[in-house]
Amino acid sequence: MSVFQGKWIDDKTTGESENFDGFCDAMGVTSDGKNMYKDVKMGIQYIVEGDTWTYDLTIGDTAQAYTLRIGVTNQEDVDMEGNRIVTTPTLEQPNKLVELTDTWLPSGQKVTTRMERTVVGDTMNCAITHLESGQTMTFNMTRMTS
Repeated sequence: MSVFQGKWIDDKTTGESENFDGFCDAMGVTSDGKNMYKDVKMGIQYIVEGDTWTYDLTIGDTAQAYTLRIGVTNQEDVDMEGNRIVTTPTLEQPNKLVELTDTWLPSGQKVTTRMERTVVGDTMNCAITHLESGQTMTFNMTRMTS
């Protein structure tokens, strides 16, 4: 069984993440957008079936599920904000998942992020980097169920 399997929740609110403002500014998040995210916690549940992973993502009261294949560029999808996305997830080590995601913003601009998730025991250390600027936001999640 994958060490990612199960439900995880942020240790702190999104606004308390290290470099929240710098990352949001690099991504073009508006003040209203920052206010919307700063007081919520994100949760994610992984259901792992071989190379097919389902991510049930929650941000506050909003939820969305994504089904992705590991090790390949997946089909275009839509994120929680309605932006077009293409994600390539790679399991670099049994406890290290890296997701490269291209996102097309409403302005038409494409941005690329690298999300790195590393599981150590019941803690998932997360770092998301806006590749064009190098701005990285870091946060930790705790396993709630396996």
